[in-house]
Amino acid sequence: MIKVLQKVDNILGALQSDRGAAGFSDIQKVTGINKSTLSQILKSMNTLDWVKRDRGGEFSIGPRLMDYVMPQIAAESLRHAVKEATLWLAQETNHMASASTLIGNCRVRLTKVYGDSEIRVDDESFDEKSGGILSTATGKMLLAFQHPERRAELLEYEGALNVPEIESELKTIREDGLAHLVSAGGYVKSAAAGIFNDKGEIAAAIGISFSILHCPVEEENKYLKRVRDAAALAEKIWKV
Repeated sequence: MIKVLQKVDNILGALQSDRGAAGFSDIQKVTGINKSTLSQILKSMNTLDWVKRDRGGEFSIGPRLMDYVMPQIAAESLRHAVKEATLWLAQETNHMASASTLIGNCRVRLTKVYGDSEIRVDDESFDEKSGGILSTATGKMLLAFQHPERRAELLEYEGALNVPEIESELKTIREDGLAHLVSAGGYVKSAAAGIFNDKGEIAAAIGISFSILHCPVEEENKYLKRVRDAAALAEKIWKV
């Protein structure tokens, strides 16, 4: 059984060419599997929809396997796009930039970049013990664009008080496309924008934090525009 699985793995590896497909002879050449055995394995894989064969006789990854691998591919593609956009945002503003997503009921930071371009990645989830969704601009942005039932679930998980007031703020975020958060001392402001998939669903949020002491309105507006630009950049990279 192990030897058969190794052969299957080798076949799938042979199909991961630039074209995403390969003919029987090409697969046999790459894997070294004898023709009779290769034919039997490919026939079984085709029956299971692990591979598909086109009219020209070439094989490619089948729909059943694609159902398994596509979510992982999409997640890795999103992470790459977010990292690139966050680095750009930090360099453009010379301030700390970060990006987060939601996994279950927790906000998870995808990356954090400082103005000196030092990238720091932290995949540890942030539950209510370490701040929660409502404690960050990216978290508020992620929350604002959830379906109403999902928002209610997350707010309950957070133990949020004054839900009508929070919902009013989240409505403003949806209308403006930006989430804002000012620190308790009133010295630091955070702003975040959403990164959306092709279905219009929010996948991540990206933002910056900057001092608002002696910060002219024009400078603040420039930072907010850069946040929007960074979100658009992430979407562009992600969807290429």
